[in-house]
Amino acid sequence: MQGVGFRPYVHRLAVAESLGGTVRNAGGEVVVEAEGAVAAVGRFLARLPQELPAAARIDDCRVEETAPIGEAVFSIASSVPTASDDMQAAEQTALPIAPDLATCADCWAEFHDRQNRRYRYPFLNCTQCGPRYTIVTGVPYDRVRTTMARFAMCAACQREYEDAGDRRFHAEPTACAACGPQLMWQAVIEGVAREAASHTAVLGSAALECALAVLRAGGIIAAKGLGGYHLLCDAQDERAVARLRRNKDRPHKPLAVLVASVADARRVVQVDAVAAGALMSPAHPIVLLTPQVASGLADGVAPGLDQVGVMLPAMPLHALLAECGPLVCTSGNLSEEPMAWRDADAMTRLAPLVDGVLTHDREIVLPCDDSVVQIDHSGAAVPLRRARGFAPLAIRVVPGSRRDGADRGTVLAVGAELKSAAALLQAGRLTLSPHLGDVASPETLEALSLAVKRLETSLGATPDVVACDAHPGYLSSLWAAARAARDGVPLVRVQHHHAHLASLQAEAVARGALAPDVELAAFTFDGTGYGEDGTIWGGEFLRGGAAGFERLASLQSFLLPGGDVAVKHPWRIVLGVLDAVDRMDAAPMVLSPHVPLETLNLVRQQLERRVACTRTSSMGRWFDACAVLCGVTPHNTYEGQAAMQFEALASRCMATARAPRYRFRLTDGVLDGTPVIHALLDDVAHLRSRGVARATPAFAELAWGVHAAVADAMYMVAACHAPADPAGAERVVGLTGGVFQNRLLTQLAVQRLETAGFTVLTHRLVPCNDGGLALGQATVAAHQYATDCPTS
Repeated sequence: MQGVGFRPYVHRLAVAESLGGTVRNAGGEVVVEAEGAVAAVGRFLARLPQELPAAARIDDCRVEETAPIGEAVFSIASSVPTASDDMQAAEQTALPIAPDLATCADCWAEFHDRQNRRYRYPFLNCTQCGPRYTIVTGVPYDRVRTTMARFAMCAACQREYEDAGDRRFHAEPTACAACGPQLMWQAVIEGVAREAASHTAVLGSAALECALAVLRAGGIIAAKGLGGYHLLCDAQDERAVARLRRNKDRPHKPLAVLVASVADARRVVQVDAVAAGALMSPAHPIVLLTPQVASGLADGVAPGLDQVGVMLPAMPLHALLAECGPLVCTSGNLSEEPMAWRDADAMTRLAPLVDGVLTHDREIVLPCDDSVVQIDHSGAAVPLRRARGFAPLAIRVVPGSRRDGADRGTVLAVGAELKSAAALLQAGRLTLSPHLGDVASPETLEALSLAVKRLETSLGATPDVVACDAHPGYLSSLWAAARAARDGVPLVRVQHHHAHLASLQAEAVARGALAPDVELAAFTFDGTGYGEDGTIWGGEFLRGGAAGFERLASLQSFLLPGGDVAVKHPWRIVLGVLDAVDRMDAAPMVLSPHVPLETLNLVRQQLERRVACTRTSSMGRWFDACAVLCGVTPHNTYEGQAAMQFEALASRCMATARAPRYRFRLTDGVLDGTPVIHALLDDVAHLRSRGVARATPAFAELAWGVHAAVADAMYMVAACHAPADPAGAERVVGLTGGVFQNRLLTQLAVQRLETAGFTVLTHRLVPCNDGGLALGQATVAAHQYATDCPTS
């Protein structure tokens, strides 16, 4: 990556060992020529991978001995290939720009030091931290090609910038209060801002005081961060949180909480060593954690859920704001809109939502949302959304080939529709863009276009092949088709669950967990994916990889009355499931009083006549139906709401031994949930007859029983299609797709499968949801066109 401070790090290490020579970038690699005493060179080589900057990573290192030429001084040379570079180095691709990195420990020390000239400066940074991806205007990465170019460095900053021994040597965004970006507060005049956008401006430290005063008074502000604007309010003020939700039109979707330190985080959520490490990592992501019993957080922060997203300040400005206590910190937008990141757009869209806007004069070139991770069944921090701090992400890819040595060219993959991210695969390295959101509007299509342009510019490549989802109606697929036609290159439409499978396979190979060219059998469970038969898949057990796949088993299909309408109103999914198991008689009992009888009968007629109904085998939709049966919301105001609240309900089960043991049937590759639904309906009717309220421990036991039933069914399918090998060969099975964001299900499934002798692979590098789909699309397209596509 460009911009992680690697060359200055090598320089400091070489000087410390009294070596001479140079370090420089050369065609995508770093070339170090070092000479000195044998022992000193040996220590240098030993220390090189051990003391890396936080954001740096060495994937491969080749060492060659050569004759000394008498260099006594070590320097950073210009990044220009020379005749001494071997052909392999010269032909390597360029490097992507590094992610934006959270403030490092050294900068935090300066921030808190009253004697330091950067004391409490909102924008301090160095070679180890600060903005990168969001401020770059061109490559190679240099100050003149960033939005910091307009800020002329003062004499003190210039000296640091030119001093090879200084932490800010060639720190391109470096600045201080005397020469760098400044804050500006624009108070929104109630009533007038909505009509005439009238604002009054306050500059500098006074701007911060105005913002803090509004927050302390229970108001709402918009604040410009690293990659866009956030909306903030007091997370312990129920009225402030409710008002933010009304203004943002986000009635139930969970809100992230910003805290000043790990100690403050422990006051509101349970933080163990793994969680603390995730919070304090260079990405400073949002980490999903269990709230304390007496967290003090408003109930409206994460209604109906058993986890709260918490993050530490990613930049000094956020630390200054967090001094007034835990703050809701959510993306600056209306519900379903992309995050505001351009200043003029932010004032237009956000002013009606807030009491004031805290902005600054460092321009954002590309938007980048906050990353989200959760702690999985094994205690590892895994990504749910890769964005600020994590992306662009470079992954070594070893796709299978139809013919050894075939040139696959460069592949552009654009993801699907939800949680989209784009990727560029070139010379065995895949670079994944930050999370782009749901590509379902012209605004999010612009974000896709900008992200692709950045990938192409920073990597110096244009695609020979374009890959997209097989769904013909996705805007990303239409965009990809237009791009392929414009460039005259092939378009590869990759089946959605094949891409999930290939993504997990490629990641497992990159992590050394799976040998290249080995087929993987995996459960691909999600909400929606266009199937090869024209129906909607989502409860699949597939075997294959980049070369292709076989559908070994699938959840028994059912109808979605109204298609996508049912996704927003999962009570409709209940009717589809009841229709499939011949228990429509139970509909009034489970859906009243949430659905009027007249409406219910209309949808029943729709199902009987098979009008505007979509057939699906989606496990995500099946979980939605079970959630409603157990008393969870019959309406989704955000994607995944019913399933997330269903998991939270099941996680509250305190007596798993009392939970019902539901069972699926497996017949000819069809996983039939009829027995589960019949038994669940009987248990629900029994509880309702006793007057047991929904969302109580008794219903939690039913919810846990459904999760356990799916885990048992997964073992049944895996055992059928991957029987024990008499020779003792390892049996490997994977879990991929958005349903496996459900920690409880994943934990139960892994336990069940591992107990039976399976090795279970899950995602670690890319999200299991559609945020990792582009990785799979790219490897499938690369394999398909290994010998056929033209090369750039």
